[in-house]
Amino acid sequence: MLMKDVEQLHEKLHHGLSHQSVLQADQVSAYYGDNQVLKDVSLSLRGKSVYALIGPSGCGKSTLLRCFNRMNDFISGFQLEGKISFSGHDIYDPDIDPETIRKNIGMVFQKPNPFPNSIYKNIIWGPKINGMKKDWDELVETTLKQVGLWDEVSDRLHKSGLELSGGQQQRLCIARTIAMDPKVILMDEPCASLDPISTSKVEELISKLKEQYTILIVTHSMQQARRTSDFSAFMYQGEVIEHGITKDIFESPREPLTHQYISGRFG
Repeated sequence: MLMKDVEQLHEKLHHGLSHQSVLQADQVSAYYGDNQVLKDVSLSLRGKSVYALIGPSGCGKSTLLRCFNRMNDFISGFQLEGKISFSGHDIYDPDIDPETIRKNIGMVFQKPNPFPNSIYKNIIWGPKINGMKKDWDELVETTLKQVGLWDEVSDRLHKSGLELSGGQQQRLCIARTIAMDPKVILMDEPCASLDPISTSKVEELISKLKEQYTILIVTHSMQQARRTSDFSAFMYQGEVIEHGITKDIFESPREPLTHQYISGRFG
């Protein structure tokens, strides 16, 4: 797509965010070669809420997460059936640039992965290469304040982000994602490699960020899902078995399989 077309699409996506459903999967099946990993998954995410994907290892949580911003495009043999819509637009439509989707739907990975550059350059790199016009100093300060890092790193902005602690690095990666002005943030086990104190800070940050963003988090920690999410979806063997308000999922699940997982009988 031409840059003008990309910007027009970006504006359309922003405008469409008034719809109740921001991100939606309709009967999505996914394959790695001949191996089917998602089976007719349907899930709808409304704006400014936190959603948790829970379930045992290998159930398809991370695959579904990566479907939502087309990260699976980089995996050889990946195929998708069904439809995924962002603010009413089919994100797998041939006329839509995947980079435009990833600009609007950011990703935070399991292991902190700051660029081997300064804290400052970590924040401005994405917006710069995407042609965004910003006051870079203001952007760096604003995004670092959003993730609670400004007071901790404001005196060393031009030192390497790799010098930060693991928890600080993960918050830097979240800040780097926010700097792109996304509408949705995907998080794949963002606290898996963090200590309890750093985990608590990231969880507090997630609760704060939902005031501005829709957040979808994959987590193996049912306690984390209960603490941070408004809605939860329980997945098993590539299917969404049950989804709804987190409190209801954990306290009065409708499906026997959900109850068995929540009560620790497997997983």
